[in-house]
Amino acid sequence: MKTSDKIFALLCGVIVVVFAAQRIERHLEKKAWEKDRMERIAIDFRRSREEVKDYISRYIPEVTDAQIDEWTASGKLEAMEIDGQTRYFRNAGPNLFRIDHECEAIKAASDVAEGSISLSGNALDGHDADDAAVIPLIVSKVKSNLLAGPSAAGTAGSAAGSSDASDSAAGSAGAAGSASASASAASVGSDAASSKASPFARTAPTPYMAEPRHYHVRYTLTVDADAVPAGETVRCWLPYPRKDVPRQGDVHFIAASEPKYVFSEESCAHSTLYMEKKAVAGQPTVFSEEFEYTIYGEWHPLYPESVKEYNVSDPEYKHYTSEREAHIKFTPRIKAVADSLSKGLDNPYLIARTFFTWVNDNFPWASAREYSTVENIPMYVLESGHGDCGMVTLLFMTLCRYKGIPTRWQSGFMMHPSGWNLHDWAEVYFEGPGWVPVDESFGIPSYAVRRSPLMGTWAPTMSLPAASAAGGVSGASVAASVAAGASVAGGAAAGVAGAAGASGAGASGALGTAGTSGTGASVSSSSSASASTLGGDPVLSAILALPEAEYFYLGGIDPYRMIVNTDYGQYLSPRKKYPRSETVDFQRGEVEWKGGNLYFNKWSYSLEIL
Repeated sequence: MKTSDKIFALLCGVIVVVFAAQRIERHLEKKAWEKDRMERIAIDFRRSREEVKDYISRYIPEVTDAQIDEWTASGKLEAMEIDGQTRYFRNAGPNLFRIDHECEAIKAASDVAEGSISLSGNALDGHDADDAAVIPLIVSKVKSNLLAGPSAAGTAGSAAGSSDASDSAAGSAGAAGSASASASAASVGSDAASSKASPFARTAPTPYMAEPRHYHVRYTLTVDADAVPAGETVRCWLPYPRKDVPRQGDVHFIAASEPKYVFSEESCAHSTLYMEKKAVAGQPTVFSEEFEYTIYGEWHPLYPESVKEYNVSDPEYKHYTSEREAHIKFTPRIKAVADSLSKGLDNPYLIARTFFTWVNDNFPWASAREYSTVENIPMYVLESGHGDCGMVTLLFMTLCRYKGIPTRWQSGFMMHPSGWNLHDWAEVYFEGPGWVPVDESFGIPSYAVRRSPLMGTWAPTMSLPAASAAGGVSGASVAASVAAGASVAGGAAAGVAGAAGASGAGASGALGTAGTSGTGASVSSSSSASASTLGGDPVLSAILALPEAEYFYLGGIDPYRMIVNTDYGQYLSPRKKYPRSETVDFQRGEVEWKGGNLYFNKWSYSLEIL
């Protein structure tokens, strides 16, 4: 055999061995991940039948085994067979009173009797109260900005986009070990990157931003004592506010628990602060960070005529309307649902609004399984009939993408005065308005007066009274307008502030064309009365009776947020060696050591608004 033939045969042998080794490695990784996933499921499904029945009996003392069986079979009590036993989801009991309407009413009556919450209609609580107060201010300010003309664009979000020079990707020079090997989050299926020349690129602050809020935050992650052997290095990624989103800026790093730290590159979809620390026997391993930022509320007055046709040949359009390797999949059921709901519609805004309303009305919020254990989240929502914020967001995004409406992920925290929590939402691209925020989980607020479906297309008027010097709204004129029956639908020329005292452009200042399709119905005094229970404030009730309140979260968002992520399921920077605890979202943080990932049951987290 010739020497060249021997060399060729040797190379072929090496290639075969390499490919075989890679296949074995992938097989072992898949097997290890499946074992890891089942362990995570077992942690989620840890309730016994007796524990679930005991919880339900707090509200339904006479609950029977037959009822438990019926709710289990229907999926209203989420259960799974594990090691030959029926195990229930850790929040199966509480979720029953969110999913089943009869049980929800029973619990609500019990809560009112105990005085734990108010369902009398005379008051709002929690983030509903926070949002009901701020939404009218955002809408009023945005309308004032638009009436003021282009000059408002330079001032509406002046704080957004600036940051402390010390808060750079480099962080503290000389960060330990692998921290220096930062990597881009871009990967196959990523929605993180956009061309600066593209209309899909992120833009500067706009007049659609209003009501900024400033936050000073301390975030702490605590690994359990002895979760890692003494002397071993613990690697930790903490959430950090983004600096590349127009409505969030003035990001200033203040302090970290460790002297060496690294910020993720701005291009990364998950914004992190990375640190390392040696474990000490008998002591928890604590990581903390402190920072400040400012964020704005945002609202876009959307209506069908404001949306133009897409350039479907644009690569970015194709990118944001495509399927993904995980979760955004155009399954037969997704296609059937989307096609049925959008039948007869060709306007992207009306299609998106139809999806938004349908998901809002049919999939109640419920505590969710860990995302890493769910293969296809939108299908899980369709099959289970419920979902949390990220789950319904992914369902909405998938329906929109299948119908050619670009969407992308956004998430972090809700930071309302009444309390903070993890939260996910989305952005939708409409040709003309551009990218707008959409919060499917907040959906159509309970305090908003809902219009007839026939009142579907309306052109928002520009004559709502501007914010007063004190930051409020000229309530008397708004209340008078609504009481007088001023039209807020169908683009009527009268506007919403045709009565005395309305500032702005009046009837002639309507944005868009008057007389767009719709019933032309008005918010009459009876409609105003139906909303007058909102804290007994007729002015607030009048404002919230307007269409802007009903679909505020389709094109708008409150200022009580912290934006951390612009995509899901991407790489962390620096790279994580082992699978993440949360393979989809990134909020609580991530921790690992050389022996493997540290799952959520090995550590805790806390957020303080200082």
